[in-house]
Amino acid sequence: MSVDFDSFVFDPGILNLDPARDFIAKIPTGIDTKETLLAAVGSALRFPEYFGGNWDALSDLLRDLSWIKYRRVILLHQEVPRLDRQTLSTYLAILGDAVKNWKPHDDHELVVVFPRDAREIIAGITNT
Repeated sequence: MSVDFDSFVFDPGILNLDPARDFIAKIPTGIDTKETLLAAVGSALRFPEYFGGNWDALSDLLRDLSWIKYRRVILLHQEVPRLDRQTLSTYLAILGDAVKNWKPHDDHELVVVFPRDAREIIAGITNT
């Protein structure tokens, strides 16, 4: 599974975030298991109750977002989740694919943000 490094934003300042205009879903620090990650993303994005808590369900719901009334949906990570390399790579690939899935004329735009210091960590995952 390949990861597109260019799908992510590493400087939230360039986005001019506005809670009145953007749905901002904050992913907390300290995530160290796949289960905790999926629960945190599901909670932050207010996934419907039928969310299956697995990679396929995550991918499907990141490509839907119909329950969110805002057009621009920001998935704001406080840090890179502390997952094993394989799990993190899978997560990043799903995020990258979901970002690319949304087109300019669609009802939503998904923006995935990581802190500036995450660039090097993610580059190390995406370049292997």
